[in-house]
Amino acid sequence: MIDYSLKCSLVAACIAVMFGYNISIVNSTIPYIILYFGLCGEKGSFLSQSNCEAGQYAILWMSVLFFTSALIFCYVARYTVSKGRINGLSMATIPYIIGGVICYFSKTFSMFCFGRFICGAGLGLASASATYISEISPNNKRGSYTSLFALCIPFGQTISFILGSHLLSMENLQLHNKDYFINYYKFLYLLFSIFGVILFLCIKHFCLDETPSFLILSNRIDEAKEVLNKIYNGKDDAIRELINLTSTASNKETCNSKLTFLDLFSRKYSIVLVVCMTLSIGVSASGIGVFAQKATSLMQSATNISAEYVKYLVILMGVISTISTYLGGQFTDKYGRRNLTIVGTMSIFTSLVILAIFNLYSEILPSLATSIISLIAIYIFLISFAISIGPVQWVYLPEAFPSEIRAIGMSFCTMLSWITTLIYVSLSCIISDLYIYLLSACACLLIVFLSYLFMKETKGCTKSPYEESEIYESVC
Repeated sequence: MIDYSLKCSLVAACIAVMFGYNISIVNSTIPYIILYFGLCGEKGSFLSQSNCEAGQYAILWMSVLFFTSALIFCYVARYTVSKGRINGLSMATIPYIIGGVICYFSKTFSMFCFGRFICGAGLGLASASATYISEISPNNKRGSYTSLFALCIPFGQTISFILGSHLLSMENLQLHNKDYFINYYKFLYLLFSIFGVILFLCIKHFCLDETPSFLILSNRIDEAKEVLNKIYNGKDDAIRELINLTSTASNKETCNSKLTFLDLFSRKYSIVLVVCMTLSIGVSASGIGVFAQKATSLMQSATNISAEYVKYLVILMGVISTISTYLGGQFTDKYGRRNLTIVGTMSIFTSLVILAIFNLYSEILPSLATSIISLIAIYIFLISFAISIGPVQWVYLPEAFPSEIRAIGMSFCTMLSWITTLIYVSLSCIISDLYIYLLSACACLLIVFLSYLFMKETKGCTKSPYEESEIYESVC
């Protein structure tokens, strides 16, 4: 029989499935969006009607709106989570329900962009899931359970790649099947609403209890004890965890204080903030957001493989990322968050340097060797990311921030992550792939350097290890 914590964690992690699907569905549907809304005019072949500078420019601004919404609602997430972790989970499904319906019924591109703006809010609110899973999990399984969130992101992306592969390329689209594929592409966005309603009902049915940390911070000790008894099979373990959580809260005397974003920048949180900011910015600066949004075009430009075959390589990419993220979840508890971050990021750095070299000298190197090595480097990049900083980001942040500032810290770092993603996605339409690879490689070096100097291990910790630092204790 599935244990209580795992059941709650699986339901909460389904938000990440929608997260991944939401990011990657555009990868397959861009030509159909341009064609349906006539962004390139209505003359010529379907290929010319779906591929022009004006259309690509419009898609860029749609992506900017999408990620701007994610950024704005990261701030909102701080309030939804502070009112209750389950409340935060429920609120995270609402943008998908509303946004999916708007996208499906849109008759103008402006209305479609508004629907995508609403869907983007779901990304910003998704941090509630990682916070909930971290706090509802037993400390000896926290890494594995929290990594479920990271695991479900590539799983959602894989679903979008598989469903999107049914869409014909514009070269093969005919007048007699145009309406069918237009309706199919629109249905892919309506799935947001269908998934959102199902998930909302599952949260209300399965996730009935608030997390022990939230209950203790709300001075609801008896309720926290009941939930801990459900989480831990042994009564002694539950009592021990209750003592640890209550002592942490009472020693800091912050349970009833009204903390703000400004408090996050106080001296006692300086080290944990630097580490978590580096991890959040670095993960997005590694270029993973660009890969998610432009997987097909990036892989095609790097390997020179035809679009007909690239879509299958993209599906394989999603499957490999999902499997690798599962392994990463196991490795976070086995080898520790810090070690995994340093080793995995160095591997990402190596793959990016290889991609940059073969991109720079593609004209003088043998084409077959360039295609094969570039393809291998892309998969090394994805595997390394999925095994290391991909899951570590979602596991480490809620563990590193002290409980009284956790909601604010998670919200702020997620905002930074989306700001970086917004910048990178915009840059990818302006600068060449070579400069994206080089910028991402520099970001990886920064992660390795700062993680080696300042990052503390959180594996098996009941409370944040940064609460035990000299700075923290001297202030508190």
